[in-house]
Amino acid sequence: MEQELIKPRKTELMRRKEAEIGCPIEKAIMETYAQVGSVGKTSEALGINIATLNLWMVRLCLKVERRVRVATYEANPAAADLLAPAKANR
Repeated sequence: MEQELIKPRKTELMRRKEAEIGCPIEKAIMETYAQVGSVGKTSEALGINIATLNLWMVRLCLKVERRVRVATYEANPAAADLLAPAKANR
């Protein structure tokens, strides 16, 4: 039995934003995210509250790859100084 894909229903605010932008909101979100690289910057660029944007992405089944950058001691010498007293007390 073949399952039918259910198209998510768009809210009135989504439809208004589409009219303002001039393209489907899904396309606008994904293209803007690809350009700016973060959900926060995407929300600013589109003029949408970040919490609203996150809800829309869930509702529209939009997935983005989130990258986390971890600071290292070499990249941040001040962090090594903060941990030095803890190492000395061991």
